[in-house]
This record gives sequence, C-alpha cells and structure tokens, in this order.
Amino acid sequence: MDDTFHSIYSNKEYIYVKPNIIELSDSMGYVGGGVTIYGSYFGEDIGQVTVNNEDATPTYSFAWDDNEVFVEIPNTTSGNIVLTNSDGISSEPVYINITVPECTSSSWSCDSWSDCTSNNIETRTCNKVTNCEGGTSSPATTQSCTYIPACSSDTWQCGSWSTCLPQGVQTRSCNKIYDCPSAETASPQTSQYCQPAAQPQQYQNPNEQVNISQSTILKATLKLICPLDSKRASQGSGTIINSDGTILTNKHVVDGTLGCLVGFIDGANDQPYFSDRHIADITKVSSSSDIAILKLRNPNKSNLTAINITTGNSNVVNLGNKITTYGYPADFGEKITYTSGDFSGYNGDYLKTTAILEHGNSGGGAYLANGTFIGIPSAVISGSLNSMGLVLSINKINSWMNNTSLARDDSNNSYARVSSLLEDIDLNTLYLFEFTESDSQSDNVVIENNETLDRERSSMTKIDRQLSSRLKGKILLQVESVGEAWYVSPDDSRKYYMKDGDTAYEMLRQFGLGITDADIAKIPVGIETRFADTDSDGDGLADQLEEGLKTDPYKSDTDSDGVSDGDEILKNNTNPLGSGVLTYNSSLNSRLRGKILLQVESKGEAWYLNPDDGKRYYMKHGGAAYQIMRYLSLGITNNDLRKIDIGEID
Repeated sequence: MDDTFHSIYSNKEYIYVKPNIIELSDSMGYVGGGVTIYGSYFGEDIGQVTVNNEDATPTYSFAWDDNEVFVEIPNTTSGNIVLTNSDGISSEPVYINITVPECTSSSWSCDSWSDCTSNNIETRTCNKVTNCEGGTSSPATTQSCTYIPACSSDTWQCGSWSTCLPQGVQTRSCNKIYDCPSAETASPQTSQYCQPAAQPQQYQNPNEQVNISQSTILKATLKLICPLDSKRASQGSGTIINSDGTILTNKHVVDGTLGCLVGFIDGANDQPYFSDRHIADITKVSSSSDIAILKLRNPNKSNLTAINITTGNSNVVNLGNKITTYGYPADFGEKITYTSGDFSGYNGDYLKTTAILEHGNSGGGAYLANGTFIGIPSAVISGSLNSMGLVLSINKINSWMNNTSLARDDSNNSYARVSSLLEDIDLNTLYLFEFTESDSQSDNVVIENNETLDRERSSMTKIDRQLSSRLKGKILLQVESVGEAWYVSPDDSRKYYMKDGDTAYEMLRQFGLGITDADIAKIPVGIETRFADTDSDGDGLADQLEEGLKTDPYKSDTDSDGVSDGDEILKNNTNPLGSGVLTYNSSLNSRLRGKILLQVESKGEAWYLNPDDGKRYYMKHGGAAYQIMRYLSLGITNNDLRKIDIGEID
C-alpha cells in the first residue's frame, strides 16, 4: 500500500502512514496571512510545515491536530506546501499561489548620502530589502547639494564668571562669533555651582525671621490637574513664584500633557477651586532635571500672591534644621497637606528629609522654619524598613532658571488645542493619577478588575481557535460595552484585561520579550499623530519617542550630518545617531508582531510591535500605554470577544 511505510526493529514491525493533504482553505494567499491545511494523518504532535522551502511551522500546539493545521505564510513566493509529521514522514506537495505585496517606503534601504562633491552632487545606494513588486519605487540616489569647505565646530567667546551669588551660583555670557555651516556646537556652560563667600546678615539662614507668612504660602501653593486627554489627567502641586502667574513644578507632573488646570485656595480649610477654569500653559521644561515652568493665563492681570524663591540657599542648611512641605497628596484628602521633618543630608541635587511625602506632593514647596523656599518635594526613596523624602534643591532650580535650558516653549503648544481640551473637560469623570512607575493599584481598581473578569467568564462561549490565532498580539476594545480594553497574548492566544493605562503599562511589561539594541533597530518606527506629545525641535519625532530612540529631543539633527532626525528615520532609513543605513528584517518583524519588546542592553525601554503595520511604538509609561490602547486598538463585539479564552496574571 502506497501510503504506508514498514520498519523492522527488535523483531517488531512499525507502520508509518504518510500525511495526506486533501485541500487548503484558500488556494491563494499573501505574505503574513494565514491558511488552514485540511487532510488526515497529520498526527497530534507538532511536526513541520514548509511553504516554498521556507519554514512555516506553527508555534503553538493548538494550531495543529490530526486533520487540520493553521499556518502563517512566510515572506516567500508561490510554491509548494509540504507537511511533515512528528515521525518525519512528509506529504505530497500541494501548490499555493502567494500574492507578493506592493513595495512601500519601508521596502527600501538606502545608504547615507555621500559628502557633497565640488560639483555640488551627492549620491547614495538604495536596495530592496523585502520581497515586493510595484508600488513605491526606489528612492532617489542622486541629489544636488551645496559644497561647503569643511569645518568642525562653531567658535564661541565667553565673558568672565560673575561673582558667586548667595545661592551658590555664578553666571557668564557666551556669544557665537563664527557659525560653522557643517557643524552645530552647543554653547559653553553659562552657569555653574560655586562656594559663596560669607554672607551679610540680610541673606536668610534657617534661624532668621523673614516676612513670609503661612497664609502667603497657602495662597501661593496650587493644585494642578494636567489632562492627557478627555478621560485621564496627571495631578500634582505647584508654587506661584511671581505675581504675574509664573508657576514652578516638577517636570514629571506635566510630562505628556498639554497644559494644566489650576486650583487656588485662600486658607487651609478650603478645597482647591477649579470652577473658573484657570489654565496654565507649559512654557519651559528642563532637559536634564525634574523642573518645569508653567504660565497662568491671567487676562485680568491680577496681582497674585507669590513666593520669592531667589533668596533661598541650600548651602546654609544644617543637619537637623526643620523642613516643612506643602502640597496636595491625593491619599491624604482633597485639601492642602502640611508635613514637617528634619534636614537629613544631601543626595546630589536633592536634600534628604524625614518630612512625609506622597504622590501629589510633587511640584509643591519645601520651606525652612523661617519661611524660606528651599526646594520642590520630588520623590521618595525607600529602604528596607523606612523611607525618606527628596527635595530638589533651590540651588539647582535657580541655576537652571538662570541658564534657562529650554526643552519646550510656547510655540510648540497649540493655544486653541489646549483651550479646547481644558475649557470643556469634565473634572468629575477624569481618572486622576501621577506619572510614576511605583504607583500601586487601589482596592477599588482590583475589585473592578475582578468584577469585569467574572462577568466575562460567565459569558464565555465555545473557544474559536482560528479567531484567537488571527487576533493574537492585538489590543481589542469592546465596542458594545464601555470600551474595555483587552490584549490577546501572542504566546497563548488568551485575552488579558487592561483596566487603564497604568494597569496596561505594568501588565504589558510582564509580557515583555527581551531584545538587543541591534535587533530592535531592524524594526521600523511607528508614528501616530494623534498621540498627545510635544515635538520640541520640530523634526517630526515626538519628544517621548526621541527618548526611546536615544536621539536629542531638543536638537533636530542629533548627529549634525545635515539631515534631521525625522527625515533620517522616516524618509531615508538612515542612522540618526551616526553613519550607516537602517536595514529592516521582515522575517524578524513577522515573528515578533504583536509582542512587547524590552531593550535588555539599555534601560528596559518598552515597545509595542503593532501587528497591523509592523511598526514599533514607544511605551514610556502608563500615559503612553493608554494612547496605544486608544488609537492602535481594534473594535470587537461582545459575541466575538467571548470566543477568546481569558487569561489572568498573578
């Protein structure tokens, strides 16, 4: 009989049956699509499937049974499908027509442009890196340029350092006297720390009496609600530092937001007042420190109660001096919270204190016993038994403000867009949080998660394995419910509930797959214009994305090669951090689609590889995860969702 094979071993005869392919679910397929093989004698254990000699073996056992196997078509051309069972017996080949996709911009990889020659021409080489036909043709390989004799740096001239100020800072001015056309050199340092001389008595120290009352501090300490969109907002505190409405806060309070609503009080028993919708625009953000400046829209030019922060000096604080903090930690109620503790030492640019700090204190004010502003409550460090607060020192703040290291300015904030969001937002429906990876879920969130999972389990129908496999790696939104989000794991094809952005961020990182920097560079970068973020240098790449790419968000051409970072990544497929081209690997891309990738050779940066477009999206924190949930998701009915098994992370 033709379909059997005989083998004699230890006086026993074994009969092996050849797998028999009866038909395919579709005689035509496309690269990245799926096809089901129907037949008999495939075996219960996974064997091997090849398409035109390219491996297409399913990864998961549920995609293989004795008479039905589901495979994804690899990056190849039309040819034969051959199925080999776990005993090593192969079927007869069955031909399948495979549609070759049209070429796109990501199908081409180009070298960097050569140096501009004396005849004003520069060239490069472009090669096709994926199997495609038609569509986007090869990018240009020659272009005109302006030949400029080489130079390596700008020339700067700086004045002498000023006398050391009482705050421990000295400054100087620097002017560019020659602008090198082929290089961009940053200005030399214009401020630095110094050791001030012994100060006259008029400068404040912790034991002096000054004219800053607690009433003034209360009126100048603000609650900030900074929406990411119409449903979610970061919250924190801020301090008015001049009567026109300049507000000092932490950068992480406003990170990823467009602006803030400001709540005022007159006394300790007041709740912050938001009814008049006072809006503060983000005007300056430090590129290296946790400092941000907001400017209150003050159309009536009201004279606001403010704190003069220029007289503070953290160099004069002694161990044991009392430090008090003011702010709006959410866990301690709606009203302003005052705490006090001792100055316990220095930690770089931070002052250590035993004063209790909590999420929401960030951006508020820390004061000495005499009312002198001494810094911004910013973080908490935890030991094995106790914790200690960190206050960003006034010396660091004043040094930055004197040098004004701009990371973002008014021109990048659309006045109309910010106004539309902040004036119309419903504060009663906002989910408030503070961007920090240490936030823990509250009991009510855990309860709500359990209720949602219990409801879905009770509504489950028969599992549809083909539907589950087709949707693996996707983020699903229940369009017939209240928009609950689910992630279908590529590893087990089960759906996992994502309550909100913070939950999604922590959960998706648990699914993370480690990847090297070299391999992550082989996957194209995705741009979603609806994500809320700022492009400080105008190069087409949002600041948070540039952080993930390690380019400079405040310099449009990080490697100073004459081509902006955005053009290098999005148009030319060249390296924005130096020379060379970005070569994409379609096989690697196909294998990893839908997964969360963690850069193990760096700081664990997280990326979501969208299965729909094969591009990676940077997931910095809960806010970024929420935007990925919102804009890269696929709507699904309750009926279809309940055909996918439920998974749960311990």
